[in-house]
Amino acid sequence: MSVHTKKRLTKVAIGDEEFSIPTKEAKAVLSLVKSVQKAHALEGSVAFEDVYKENYGEMPEWATCLRGARAKANMSQGELSKKTGIPVTTISKYENGERVISEKQAKKISKELKVNFRLFLAK
Repeated sequence: MSVHTKKRLTKVAIGDEEFSIPTKEAKAVLSLVKSVQKAHALEGSVAFEDVYKENYGEMPEWATCLRGARAKANMSQGELSKKTGIPVTTISKYENGERVISEKQAKKISKELKVNFRLFLAK
């Protein structure tokens, strides 16, 4: 049986906003933000996919869409799991591109995240 432990949070200021993020991930988040700011200053704008690939490697589009839609809905993997009945480990594998999302599962997820299910289907 695993014990739920509370994650240590670090406050990070990005622009005028302050966020509490897991301490373990603070360095990576700040690095990503700095990359975006630097690219934006140099080119005027930058595609999210380019920065994401540079910092996290190649990721299937559907996996990135799922992670982004869940974050936009301000929902944890655990909350999405409870609402859809899909195990947290499976959602994590979807988001990491380790497992392809079936149409049936994509429809369950899209209903809760209020987006088109086709975003989550492999092309």
